Amino acid sequence: MLVSSKCSVNTQCCTYEIGTVISGAFLTVGQVWVNRPLAGEPPLRITKRSSRLDLHRRFRPACVLLPSGPDSDNGFDRDDDDESSFWSTDESWKARNYQRSLPSFSAGGEERFLGHEELNERFSPSPTQRLRYVIQPDEQFAVIFSWNVIIRNARELDLEVWQEIARSRGLLLPDMDDVVRAEYMPREKAIQRVFFWNLDWGETKSLAFEHAVKVQERFLNYDFSIDHDVVNWLRAMGKHKITRCLHTSRRRQEIVSVLERLNAVNLFEEFVTVEDECSTPEQVILTASFKAQRPPQHCAIFADNPRDVLAAHEVSAKAVGRIGPFSAFELKLADVTFKDFDELSVYNVRRLFGSLGTGPQDLQLEREEKRYDGGMGPL
Repeated sequence: MLVSSKCSVNTQCCTYEIGTVISGAFLTVGQVWVNRPLAGEPPLRITKRSSRLDLHRRFRPACVLLPSGPDSDNGFDRDDDDESSFWSTDESWKARNYQRSLPSFSAGGEERFLGHEELNERFSPSPTQRLRYVIQPDEQFAVIFSWNVIIRNARELDLEVWQEIARSRGLLLPDMDDVVRAEYMPREKAIQRVFFWNLDWGETKSLAFEHAVKVQERFLNYDFSIDHDVVNWLRAMGKHKITRCLHTSRRRQEIVSVLERLNAVNLFEEFVTVEDECSTPEQVILTASFKAQRPPQHCAIFADNPRDVLAAHEVSAKAVGRIGPFSAFELKLADVTFKDFDELSVYNVRRLFGSLGTGPQDLQLEREEKRYDGGMGPL
């Protein structure tokens, strides 16, 4: 596939082949990154953190590659009634539906998806359970905790490993803000778009693999710590029989080993780990709801980032945001925000679901009454 683009360096029309490397820049469909110094500027030298702005300015998009021709779709002069545009919209809807549901299979072997509406209906309380919840109203709820919310220094391990790799390679040192931004993206993308270390794919894969190996070696023996107020909060919810679930991107065996060392393994009834193969935060919440046998609308997730807060609302769950790496303004979509667990009580969890009510009652048969007026038949 050949793509024509006009380079602003020599104002000549050049034809490049997709996938070729020109002056250290990898050409892809959609955007080209070229290291072109401005006129009169010295070669780029990174000596401090503020020079990252220079890196943004120097490694800037040189041109946008849009395929042209009668068979191409570049976003201009497109007929909205085209059949191809209809199928592309349908595929995007299916992809979004997959992100907000749990994949499953029917009895006939056909693939189907369990959304939050179906889970809310499946785990809705029966009449007998409603009577029990009148006596113990907190039993109908479940809380989901993120690993970064429970463990005080959960992100410091990633930060130490990234900084160690940067010192050994002579690269720009990342800080905690960079680690937070790179948390929900592949390591390769974080190296290229957050740390701005290298654009070469082979070198990027090597750095990502080195980081994964070092984190795996140090995770079990790392000095994690958990705050005393977090332990008291978890015990208080266990006393009121609220189902507690912990989700993390590590293996279950590793998490249980770390929690045993912290004497906190008995504080959780369910775990959502990498073995559950959840690819989105919405699937994490639905999986935790399925394990806790509670409808998603009766679940609340404790998170410290806007992405998990938005994911909770996508599946009709509640979100409690902890102020930390993100400010209260950035967590404004959460139903409740707090800074320390000492500010919360079990009654706050009950108030989150105050607008749900008791749900519709079961349908009952009603006798039809007929009235007669002087033998003239029913009115």
